Amino acid sequence: MRFLCLHGMGTNERMQIAENPPASLCHALGDHHEYDFVEGNIPCSPAPGIAQFLTVGEEAETFCFYEPNSANSILTALADLAWYIASEGPYQGVIGFSQGAALAATLMIKQGRNDYSTVHPLFQCAIFLCAGAPYDPVALDQGKAVLLEAKPDAPSIRVATAHVVGEKDDALAASLALVEQCDPRNHRVYMHAGGHDVPRDVQGVRRMISVVEEVLHLASHAQ
Repeated sequence: MRFLCLHGMGTNERMQIAENPPASLCHALGDHHEYDFVEGNIPCSPAPGIAQFLTVGEEAETFCFYEPNSANSILTALADLAWYIASEGPYQGVIGFSQGAALAATLMIKQGRNDYSTVHPLFQCAIFLCAGAPYDPVALDQGKAVLLEAKPDAPSIRVATAHVVGEKDDALAASLALVEQCDPRNHRVYMHAGGHDVPRDVQGVRRMISVVEEVLHLASHAQ
């Protein structure tokens, strides 16, 4: 599969390709998939715990995809990402960490409501790592950055999804809010004992990969 990879707020492309999410998951999945790492274009402060890994110069710059409380910024990021997918795709899947996951999910929901001229879903599957909650597309168009309320009987994302969440993550509620937006028949959740990161221990990585591979299997049989 070919995956689009989106980092979290306050990191950069170089750190994506190193051992930080989502690259750490990509390395664990192996090289029989193709990964396209995309960098945000809005400069911002480094994410907590990231500064110690930064070097001097351009590599020390960190970015985000959008300003969380600005509907205009979020809409611009969505349009930019839709354009990138149309230009560089197709992609069979997306791997998003934190803000990158929220952006991907919001775009998938917006596209599912026919806000973009695509006949088929943008992706066959999505892997969300410590995800932020998606925004309400209708509210965004009204100039309001409001999170989307879940409707259990009408999931907003129907393709296969994997959700890796941290039990001690301060953003756990946001990650679980995204789970509620996804079709319960097609989503799988792995909650590890850590925080805002993917598991690093051998057993945790194995369980994460098992969940992700199950979702890839679901996606391949849904075609």
